[in-house]
Amino acid sequence: MAWRPWKSNNQVDSESDDNVSAKAAGSVADLLEIFGKKGFDTSTQSQAELERLSVLWARHVRRGDPIPGSEDVGDGAYAEPSWEGVTRFLEIQREHERRHVGQLRDQVNSTA
Repeated sequence: MAWRPWKSNNQVDSESDDNVSAKAAGSVADLLEIFGKKGFDTSTQSQAELERLSVLWARHVRRGDPIPGSEDVGDGAYAEPSWEGVTRFLEIQREHERRHVGQLRDQVNSTA
């Protein structure tokens, strides 16, 4: 039984680890889709491209589709999502946003 800090040790865990993992993967996929929908244009990428990539990553996590950008279309679903790939995708996107906002801040400060 997995340790859950919000449950006492006396409570029976009625959900299997597989079910919990599937729910967590679904939540991550939902978050990826929201991230893409609520994104914005940067100097290096449009919001539409961000949304497209986010949907591809969400499909990878949810359904086992190929890793976005990989040439390996294979013969079906991946057994396990590339969590490292998801993390790297989000890290790169946030870095694009950070740079873009910094450039905008510099432009505002130089005209003020």
